[in-house]
Amino acid sequence: MKSNQKHKITKSSARQFSIGRFSATKGFDSSQQTIQNAFDRIQNNVDLSSASASQAADSSVEIVVTDYSESGVIATALTTEEQKHEQNEQVEEEDLEEDIEEFISVSLPEESATSLYLESIQNRLSREDYPSVYARGTFWIEPMMPFFMLKKNKKIEFLHHLQVFLWIPHLLLSEWLAAIHCPCCKSKMETKEFNKQPHARKIVDIDSCFHLMSMRYRCLSPGCGKTINAHDSQVIKQLTYELQFEFPAILTHKGDVFKAVADLLRPCIQNPIGPKRFQKILVELHHLCHDCIELQYLLSVYRKRSG
Repeated sequence: MKSNQKHKITKSSARQFSIGRFSATKGFDSSQQTIQNAFDRIQNNVDLSSASASQAADSSVEIVVTDYSESGVIATALTTEEQKHEQNEQVEEEDLEEDIEEFISVSLPEESATSLYLESIQNRLSREDYPSVYARGTFWIEPMMPFFMLKKNKKIEFLHHLQVFLWIPHLLLSEWLAAIHCPCCKSKMETKEFNKQPHARKIVDIDSCFHLMSMRYRCLSPGCGKTINAHDSQVIKQLTYELQFEFPAILTHKGDVFKAVADLLRPCIQNPIGPKRFQKILVELHHLCHDCIELQYLLSVYRKRSG
């Protein structure tokens, strides 16, 4: 009998403890203010104290709402800030997209300084049995730095020359062209020539751009004859993993970005900078880099004129 009483007392006390712990459910009324509506009012900058007496009848419910709102203050503030930025971004969205389209465009006039620069590189590479940059242990063709250009009185067009990443992967394989097969018929391939329209793809880096220059391959099968770029993913996946890691860019039909830019985008989205803001940051950094080079040029001209 005593054991039953103890058992009943224990269950009763446990039930009371449970009710006390979750006191927000006591006296619940289906017509009262819900937490979600409270959050909505917070986001709309409505003071919780302005709620009607019927919505705030239970003090325990008010405490719970206050606790939730305190824990969500940062998230709510961020959400409100995001909404403001989205409204501002929508106004500038069309103009910004047009600027970026022009910014990443790879189409160049035939006689432009960049086209002539890339053409000269291809002509020099055509005369070499093995690329001199590969012999030096690098993929990069570096232009002259602005300081030395200005010191040697080079034309201003030289300031527009960008780095060039040379990608001719079959020269870096032990089997050479025998290691690369046609993605359609699996036949052997031969080298065709460098790309001409355009000479290279423009890759967006964090504060500048560079060019990706590669060759084209052609299938030797008479019934196929497919041509494909060396930077095509169907070619890259046939390479050794060590060589695949050296490829520097992520290529799309819309535009091309350096892998470091894509790696930076992920933590920015998590913390929380969306793609549109990230895009604006890149444009700002590119403008800053351009302005620094322009300032170097103006200072050089001023110094030479002033003697």
